[in-house]
Amino acid sequence: MGLNSQKMNLDYIRTFVVLAQSKNMTEASIKLGVTPSYVSRHISKLEEELKTKLIMSINKFKDMQLTDSGKFFFERYEKIYNDILLTEKDFLQTQKIDNCKISIGICSDLEKIILKPALIKFINEYPNISFKIINGSKEELQKKLIQYSVDFILDKNILSDTSKMLNIKSKKLGQIKYYLIFNKHFYKNIFNIEELPFIVNINNSQEQTLFNEYFSSKNIKLKIKYEVDSLDSIISYVKSGLGVSIVLDNVIDKDLETICLDKLDTSVYISYIVEKLTPATKEFLKILIEQKENF
Repeated sequence: MGLNSQKMNLDYIRTFVVLAQSKNMTEASIKLGVTPSYVSRHISKLEEELKTKLIMSINKFKDMQLTDSGKFFFERYEKIYNDILLTEKDFLQTQKIDNCKISIGICSDLEKIILKPALIKFINEYPNISFKIINGSKEELQKKLIQYSVDFILDKNILSDTSKMLNIKSKKLGQIKYYLIFNKHFYKNIFNIEELPFIVNINNSQEQTLFNEYFSSKNIKLKIKYEVDSLDSIISYVKSGLGVSIVLDNVIDKDLETICLDKLDTSVYISYIVEKLTPATKEFLKILIEQKENF
């Protein structure tokens, strides 16, 4: 295996990194804004220059796999590619901090409580900064953080540095209370919580474990009636009188009643890669940290 550095093309590296991250030819071509044949051609050129096979198989419809050489180069090229992206972003912000985009990964039920108040305060000072808000699970968001698809994460979990190359930090912002919510027109008096039809988020098993442990300590077994896939669905079902649910913070709605559940709360963490914070992101994090006493 040899490497002719004089011929090395950063476009080839970018194509290889995006393909390795996507694990799919079609998805990679969409992200790059090119055709699958363009991606294939760049991979072939890179393999030719490195004199080694990087991809075991490239199929338009199936996930591809890296060879041992591919894994070796991907681990190093991904860091190089991400550093280039960050350098370009940093340069733009040194020219004018109020002229960039901040990408935020967040657990969906934290948007209203934490993110929106901070956004409102921040845009008053930096009105030209744009935001990209990405919802997802802990695993999905951590992957995006490592790939620099998001600048930081707001979640109810501490992230761990699985890459062994990055300095991921998680800072606790505070505690948030859980509330039992119900439509007062359908459930005027709640006497026996075991008889109530509960609506839960099927995508949050960790939260369901927390609820089960909480009610088990009170010798109460929840009656799960509906499993839905989003907070919006939960609110919609509760408003329709289909059941009751447990959500973070107080949901304000004229038809909904809330009961704060004693000693049931969760921590909120902000996670980021220390050396990859841009000037604009640092300013936004200051506001998040300042407001932590308000939730």
